[in-house]
Amino acid sequence: MVQVDLITGFLGAGKTTFLRRYVRYLVEQGHNVCILENDFGAVNVDAMLVQDLLGDRCDLETISGGCDCDTHQRRMRTKLIAMAMRGFDRVVVILTRDKSYVKKPMNPRPIDLWYKHYPALAEQLKNRHNVYNNALRELLNWEQQGKAWVLHPSQPIEIGRLERRSDKLQAVYDLGTGDAAASLGSLRTYLAKS
Repeated sequence: MVQVDLITGFLGAGKTTFLRRYVRYLVEQGHNVCILENDFGAVNVDAMLVQDLLGDRCDLETISGGCDCDTHQRRMRTKLIAMAMRGFDRVVVILTRDKSYVKKPMNPRPIDLWYKHYPALAEQLKNRHNVYNNALRELLNWEQQGKAWVLHPSQPIEIGRLERRSDKLQAVYDLGTGDAAASLGSLRTYLAKS
């Protein structure tokens, strides 16, 4: 059985910093680790930031895009099965939102206008909320089954992508570090069971 550790958080919460330390710890303990990253961006920044961790006991797999919910879920399942067959003990999944977050559909009119020459891309963008919400639902189900450990903000994050107010950013940072510190006990308990 493959153990899945799910790491979520808002932009700047410290997911990659936590991931780097956690993966280093697991590798030092003799585990075979594969980082599974669900990435939608044009440039996979996190993949670049973990390159120095990769080696005999650590690998990186990414899931990009997806034309519909079923396709995306099949890709994730296929990756997990392949990792189990390759002998990985742990899979670390990175998400960027708290577990109560539900992605809303985008307005289809601008998408149809901007991407009228790229209908497949337009359909992916219009269906992006379903892909995200279904994948999150499945991962949270793994958590309930004891197959995953989840780190997430204890309350919804109420800042935008381009937030500039330092007091709001500091409050979100403080929430993230506080939640991480408060979760260490449950993480240790989870790791002791593995």
